[in-house]
Amino acid sequence: MPSLIFANEKMGLVRSALNHYTGIFSPSHILLEAPFSPDSGHADQLLFAQCKIAGTVLNLMSSPVPLEFDFSHGNSLVAMCEKQEDIDYLWESLGRDGQYERCGWLSDRFGVSWQVLPTVLPDLMTSPERAARVIQAFLPMQKFDIQKLLEA
Repeated sequence: MPSLIFANEKMGLVRSALNHYTGIFSPSHILLEAPFSPDSGHADQLLFAQCKIAGTVLNLMSSPVPLEFDFSHGNSLVAMCEKQEDIDYLWESLGRDGQYERCGWLSDRFGVSWQVLPTVLPDLMTSPERAARVIQAFLPMQKFDIQKLLEA
């Protein structure tokens, strides 16, 4: 179960992230919202939330104390897509107001790293000869193009 800690300048963004992710993925729903205590100085914000997006439970929590880390590529989420339309949708929805990178990587508006991958990719990588061609095809890509991978 992935857990995302919103710390430092992102500390008050749990509700925004919760609504963002459950608004993008289908099926999804909010499982739990736990606000800060009324006397915390953050009573209008969520301390902890839990949602289920596309079958995966995701924890989101606020850290009211400063932390020496932030979101990075070292911890990322992967979204597997069967169809190009799904890749296109998630790529645009997750990456909007974030940063698009190569090989299906993006950082969303909160700085969380995602990789949006086609489900066919592992099958295309089973043969060393074909895998080399597939890798050469996707290295220059930002968003994965299933048809180009199949043609490689």
